[in-house]
Amino acid sequence: MSRFFRQRPALATSLLAVLTVFVLFLMMSLTTHAPLGFPILLGQRLVFVACAAIVLGLAVLGGMAFVRLIARDLRLGEAICFGGAVGLAWMALSTLAFGLLDFVGRGAALITLAVLFGASLFEIRRLLAKLKAHLQRPAKWQHFDYFLWFFVVLLPMLGVLCTFLPPLDYDVVGYHLGAPSIYFQQGRITYLPKLVYSNFPFNMEMLYLFSMSLLGSPLRGAYLAKLLNLGIACLLGLGMYSFAERFFDKLTGRIALALFVSCPIIFVLACLKAYVTVGWTFFTFLAFYALVAYLEEERKTSPKAVKGGWHWVWLCGIASGLAAGCKYPAFAFVLVPFAIVILARGCRQGRARAGLKRAVLYGGLAVLLAAPWLIKNYVATRNPVYPLLYGVFGARNWSPERNVRWVQAHSPESVSPKHFIKKFKEVALNTDMIKKWSPAELSTSVWILALLPAALIPLANRERTSVYLVTYLVFGYLGWFFFTHQIVRFLVPYFPFALLVSARGLGKLSNQRFGWLVKVTVAIVIAFGTTAVAVMYALPLSTLDLRKPEHVLSEMYPIYEAVGFAEEYLIPEEKMLGIGEARPFYFGSNFRFASVFDVNPLEEILESSPDSKDIARQLVHRGIRYLFVNYPELWRLQETYQFDYEGRRWGYSERITPDLFRKLKGEGLIEPVKSFGPPFSAITELANTERFMHFNEPHSYVIYQVRAGD
Repeated sequence: MSRFFRQRPALATSLLAVLTVFVLFLMMSLTTHAPLGFPILLGQRLVFVACAAIVLGLAVLGGMAFVRLIARDLRLGEAICFGGAVGLAWMALSTLAFGLLDFVGRGAALITLAVLFGASLFEIRRLLAKLKAHLQRPAKWQHFDYFLWFFVVLLPMLGVLCTFLPPLDYDVVGYHLGAPSIYFQQGRITYLPKLVYSNFPFNMEMLYLFSMSLLGSPLRGAYLAKLLNLGIACLLGLGMYSFAERFFDKLTGRIALALFVSCPIIFVLACLKAYVTVGWTFFTFLAFYALVAYLEEERKTSPKAVKGGWHWVWLCGIASGLAAGCKYPAFAFVLVPFAIVILARGCRQGRARAGLKRAVLYGGLAVLLAAPWLIKNYVATRNPVYPLLYGVFGARNWSPERNVRWVQAHSPESVSPKHFIKKFKEVALNTDMIKKWSPAELSTSVWILALLPAALIPLANRERTSVYLVTYLVFGYLGWFFFTHQIVRFLVPYFPFALLVSARGLGKLSNQRFGWLVKVTVAIVIAFGTTAVAVMYALPLSTLDLRKPEHVLSEMYPIYEAVGFAEEYLIPEEKMLGIGEARPFYFGSNFRFASVFDVNPLEEILESSPDSKDIARQLVHRGIRYLFVNYPELWRLQETYQFDYEGRRWGYSERITPDLFRKLKGEGLIEPVKSFGPPFSAITELANTERFMHFNEPHSYVIYQVRAGD
């Protein structure tokens, strides 16, 4: 047996990592639950893990069958990554197609999986043969290799324990999972006029909707969605390793992969938060991977050759289109620059026509895969990139005033040289996060300060691939600074490039005289990340009882009492309108709301008539019998979404203020039926701002019943 494992070091180390996580999970469950609780907790998680493994496995195998039609000479890791991207794309776009045909449910999800299963039958035997040959290949590992691989397996296993925290983040429950939950409840995908974010490219959100449809519940679907997110992060890590193996060496790949999985901000985005950042990063990296492979193959190909590199152009176009289907910025930061590079490469070699053909093929594939979202938006709003480029396309359900609010909220704070230095210091040093001790954000500093200087080693040697990595890293950072609202999370798609070039330098240094010092540094960084995520996230969250999510939500989600009220008291004909509250995920189909950039139904009523009785009558006419007023959120929207328009400063709403509800309450048109939460002043330090000067409700969250017509 020992000889068997010595010949298969990766398998032996993986089993040790799995056993470590199992023991930690057992210890945590026994200390927080009765002994009988362990098999229950384990069984709850294994069901979801098995489901995620089947879905992701079918996506990879089915996608590999398609990729093999384009490129037959890919390495095993490359075939798995690009195959996974294609399989996930099929799941997302087929879910969109079914949804537009009013077919959202388990039947549509099973049809999608059936197609992948049929395609996988052509690939599974070939994949198993490759895996068997790979495992039988002798491997000579050093102690450092065992260390790296142990953490490569350990961190995703810890990540699985974190995926069962119910979604809490504002954007996640607001639209990343919020919009799919609405589609699920409706049984179809439609235009949501009160949720502008639902008009973004939604490739990842379609995977979330697929998960909800397959498991028949938004919350169960959210657990599966986060497991798929973690699986995509693993595919991204495999892609980084394959990239290093092709262009550098295996040691660089192992270092990069270990640093990637142990980076807390990556861990949090992959396991805890159902954002789309991981998917966007995955597709962007694959597009870059294919582009570099194309450039290298073209460099080795005779100028007279006409077939070299075409398969990489196909793969680059597919991945770029999928990235654009996750986030609008990918059009500017991936699709356009990569097309220019492909065209310029052909012109430089004196083959302008061939370069033009390949650039057209690349652009055509990318636009084709992003086109469903553009067409959907055009049909609904007459603007393919709604709500962007309003001055070019115009749009239904939009206005110059709302466009100004949008542009000012999503523009850089400043692009001055002084601000450039300030933002770089914030990203590199993260002094604010150091004060708050947030490992997920603080890790950005540790990884940059400890590792990025190592990138100077391959750059000094003028390695082409390292130059490509650093060039795109700098390009991405400049694009982030000049053309986005400078949220650190939007820099995550460029982390793999920084980690790869750093790992290349560290790998080179590890073979020098003081290589032991480099290995110790890498070990400390990985240990820091692992400790942070294990202590702060994985172990505390490992024993949540999935049968009782309300226990967690009642403690960690301040407005959850309103959700319980709606479930208990609202009848099908009655609706609750959120005022300041725009997170629909946990509410049922009777909840109405509007995002900060959309017009609240109450605002529409106030525009038509200021009369109190008429306001109440119109609310009742629309079926709205309850108003849920989230006063802290209403204050936040008023203060943080101010904008300048037509020579004056505007807030969220000039009419919807505490005075309005005080007036309606005084006239007997609304009556508080439930109030909860701490006093408003305990949540908001600046409670005495102009619009909240006389606010004196004893609780921050109030549900009013509309009395008109009673």
